This record gives sequence, structure tokens and C-alpha cells, in this order.
Amino acid sequence: MKVRTYKLRNGNLPGDPSKSPRCGAKTRSGAPCRAPAMKSKFGGYSRCRMHGGASTGPRTPEGLERSRRANWKHGLYSAEAIAGQREFRDSLAIVNSQLNELALEVRLLVHQRKRRQKLPPPIPKIIAWSPGQPWPTEPDPAASFRAEALTLAGRIEEQLHVIQGLITRARNEGFVNRVAAFTDARTRCLTVQARLYGLL
Repeated sequence: MKVRTYKLRNGNLPGDPSKSPRCGAKTRSGAPCRAPAMKSKFGGYSRCRMHGGASTGPRTPEGLERSRRANWKHGLYSAEAIAGQREFRDSLAIVNSQLNELALEVRLLVHQRKRRQKLPPPIPKIIAWSPGQPWPTEPDPAASFRAEALTLAGRIEEQLHVIQGLITRARNEGFVNRVAAFTDARTRCLTVQARLYGLL
């Protein structure tokens, strides 16, 4: 049987397609593809026109990173942004929890002071004392109250320092919403501090 040959375009070699090597790619039916394979520029034959291709896609880390950045828009839903948002929520939750605890302790001090002011003056007690011994003294409630208030004031100062550091970090990273949230927390902390200083 005489096979007619044709002159092909684009520099393709003429010949009988029935004698060409088969593609062999796995099809949806599970059988190998029987279409004629295309000649590869690297020598030999590769796949057919439907299963072949010159590009295998990026494989190196640099190529994969370029491919990942090819359709980059704003990055608000990237893994780094989601991790940063989660860290921000955790930091804000810790700050608010500590502020609630400090505010509760200040309220207890205010209540304690009001109760002490409503109490009648203490009745002088008869103290047994003998010469050569130090004069016995009773604990001063006002002194213990002031010491407790000063300790609480130091904790509030530390909390203000932590919040200021978080505000500076959020401002340097350019997150306006985080700066606003931590600024509100600092305002709450200053309010608690002012209420505590009113007791001293």
C-alpha cells in the first residue's frame, strides 16, 4: 500500500503517523493513550499533542516562590497574615484579661477603704507591758492598705509598658486596626491607674 506523503509546516517531519511511537499517557479509562507521540526537541519522542507540553511547571524553590507570587494581590489571606492576625488576637485577649484582673483588684481596694471609713473608731485596748521590753504595737491598717496599693500600682505600670510596646510594634508593621485596639487597652489601663492613685 502506497502511503501519500505531505509537506508539513513549521519544520515538522513528514511521514506515516501510524508508524509513529505511541503516546502512552494514562487516560481516564486507565488504558495508555494510543495517539502518535510528538518529536521532542530534547531528542526522541515525548507525548501526543493532548498530553504533552514543553513546561513541567516550576520545581526549584525559587521558581515555586515566583509562581506563588505571580497572582499576589494584597496578601490579607496569606499564611503570614493569618498567623499575624492570630497572634494579635491572642495578645489582645491576654492584655484584656490582665486589665480585667487589675480593675477588679482596684475595685476591691476602693470597697475596702469605704468599709474602713464607715467603721467606728477603734476602742483603746489595755496593753500589758513590763519594763525592759519593747512597747507592743498593733499593725496599722492604713500602712498595709498603702503597701498593697503601691504594689498594685507597680503592676499597672508594667502593664502600661507592655501595651506601649505592642502599640509601637503594630505601628511599625503598618496595622492601623491593631494600633487602635491596643490604644483602647492603654486608655483602660490609664483609667484604672487614675482610680488607684485617687486612693493614695
